Amino acid sequence: MKFTRERMYSVRSEDYIEVNLCVYSDEQEKAAKLKRAKRSKATEPKVKKLNDEYSRQYARLLLNGNFGVGDYQMWLSYDEEPPDRRNAKRHFGNFIKRLARLYRKYDIEFKWFGVTEHGAVSGRIHHHLVIPGGIDRNMIEELWGNGIANCKRLQKNQSGKWLNDFARYIMKSQENAEKSERVFSHSQNLVKPDVRVCDNDRINRRRLRQLVEAKRNDEVKKAAEQIYKGYQLIDARVDFNSVTGLPFAHVIMARRE
Repeated sequence: MKFTRERMYSVRSEDYIEVNLCVYSDEQEKAAKLKRAKRSKATEPKVKKLNDEYSRQYARLLLNGNFGVGDYQMWLSYDEEPPDRRNAKRHFGNFIKRLARLYRKYDIEFKWFGVTEHGAVSGRIHHHLVIPGGIDRNMIEELWGNGIANCKRLQKNQSGKWLNDFARYIMKSQENAEKSERVFSHSQNLVKPDVRVCDNDRINRRRLRQLVEAKRNDEVKKAAEQIYKGYQLIDARVDFNSVTGLPFAHVIMARRE
């Protein structure tokens, strides 16, 4: 018989979770079904292109798991003719080294998350960067030296403290990502998200179908929060697979304070 697989990604002791729910077919059941939940670290995507759904999710989890209000976001551009991607990567890497020395001077752990892209309209290459707060922003901007460097504080969104609005901004749409090949990179000291895969009766096919069908009455929030008690819904994508006709859902939730 068909069964529902729950794949839960989490950061900050499960204060923030992203859950993928899908139905496995009869043929897949014997090979795929687990006897109990398994917890591990999420696997980093091999190619970090933001037109890939898993890469976008992984990037969002890294941001929410390692940065928050009080940290900084930066926009870096070039005054003169922008370099090609290879030289832009070199400029960016040298800037990261200068930042690391500055943070070390002030005894602050340095970590970073960055996205390099070509502008959708201008085609000019530029960088987005997220780094810890705690240092004068003017000092940070002066280290760039290749053009405009705009450093400002990260802003919380309606959910209170999560960075999904900012993540959506730097990832933009999948359509633009495909055109400009938006790629992310990060320091190795970022905390990786946890993942737990579970095949159980909490999210059976009936409850998943109810969740998917709830979108017709704008009741996805209510349905999701009944399944994951103690959490509030931030965002959701629910639908039926156009080929198999089976329901699937992706829900993003935060623990209630």
